[in-house]
Amino acid sequence: MDKQEIIKIIKENSDFGELKNMFDEPNMFKVTNMCFTETWHSSFWSWLFDPQGSHGFKTEPLSLLFKTINEDACFPDSTLIFTQPNEKGLSEKICQKKGYKKCKFDTFININYKRTVIIEYKIKAQIEKEQIKRYIDVMESDKDCIFIYVVPITQKEVLLKTYNELEDNYKKWHCLTFQDLYENILCPLFDKHKNDCCPYDNSKMVLISDYMKNLRCNRGGIRIAYTQEEQEKADSFFNKRKQQLNELQEIYENEIICKPREQRTAFFDNDDEALFSY
Repeated sequence: MDKQEIIKIIKENSDFGELKNMFDEPNMFKVTNMCFTETWHSSFWSWLFDPQGSHGFKTEPLSLLFKTINEDACFPDSTLIFTQPNEKGLSEKICQKKGYKKCKFDTFININYKRTVIIEYKIKAQIEKEQIKRYIDVMESDKDCIFIYVVPITQKEVLLKTYNELEDNYKKWHCLTFQDLYENILCPLFDKHKNDCCPYDNSKMVLISDYMKNLRCNRGGIRIAYTQEEQEKADSFFNKRKQQLNELQEIYENEIICKPREQRTAFFDNDDEALFSY
């Protein structure tokens, strides 16, 4: 049976149709082809963690982040918090130390001029051991600095493997996935505030909803995050079409071995086939 025949059988499954509808649902990031652009992700999270952000949630998102990494999350109204980049036009915070390449932090948060939070996001880019160590070396004078590294759910094992290979003095990072941020920050925030806004003033919730949809985008086998509903549908779909999916996987692997790269990129550009990496 050739590839097209297998795909036809797979697409006849009702779970596949529902998964495809979820995958095809438009969002702002997808229609502008920015699903996997790291600067868009870092800008979104910097906006959300900024208590002065136009979202109006004040310190609630930052408190949820601290709760996720088991850090003290008490921020009285008198707390001074500065976030970079921010809506006032400031770009990423850059720090430099003699003998080191400059560090450009995706999200930089300073609390009361004492505590610093540095967040690095990776989507498609390689996890760099050198960068992980350099950030700690450059910030060594800051004794109360929290380092957070965030990767797609499909890259979690790679991140943990890299982290475990570090010397003990560099094991200061909190290793998270976008799945962690989705479940522990976005979902509670959205569920709590989705009915707060008037219908004509819900732009912040639309933006958050769009970003949540964007996290389930998939390209080249990289999955940023997924919902529980999607995972259940995917498990059901896989159990019903396991034989055909395995056959299709074998065809893909043969194509990768036998065909030049420029002839096989289409495997991951088609929405239908991209769903198979659930």
